[in-house]
Amino acid sequence: MIVNYGPEKVQLKGPNKINIKDTLNLTCSAESTPSATFSWLHNGIEILSDSAEYVKEEVELSDSGNYTCQALNDITERTSSSVVHELTVKGICTVPEPSSGLSAGAIAGIVIACFVLMAVAVGGGYFFYKKKYVGYFSLLRMCAICVFLVTTVAVI
Repeated sequence: MIVNYGPEKVQLKGPNKINIKDTLNLTCSAESTPSATFSWLHNGIEILSDSAEYVKEEVELSDSGNYTCQALNDITERTSSSVVHELTVKGICTVPEPSSGLSAGAIAGIVIACFVLMAVAVGGGYFFYKKKYVGYFSLLRMCAICVFLVTTVAVI
């Protein structure tokens, strides 16, 4: 005695992400007696019938979306669908991950530190000049060193 049943436990298997121009292979299976026939939907629109396998050569970005497999048993006249399978096609020009550069706060801190160092250098030079701790040429030499240090810190 043959008991006709199904389709039940419809499963769709395949990748969730694929690169553009690659080949897409999706397979569908179901428990059913007699064997079920299958149809394929992409974003709710039928794209293929009478095949347990969906193959697309050279996928495009427009192939991204939701795929569903429907199984039909001609004797029981029952139809059952797989869960929605979401596919993302990745293009050649993908958006890069954000770099781990300095935050805006860190950059602002560096700029402020440079201004403070420059102010200290100018103030210190003026102080030493007024107190006559250094001569005129020593003052120029000290200012040149301070400018060098400030620009070095700013570049770093």
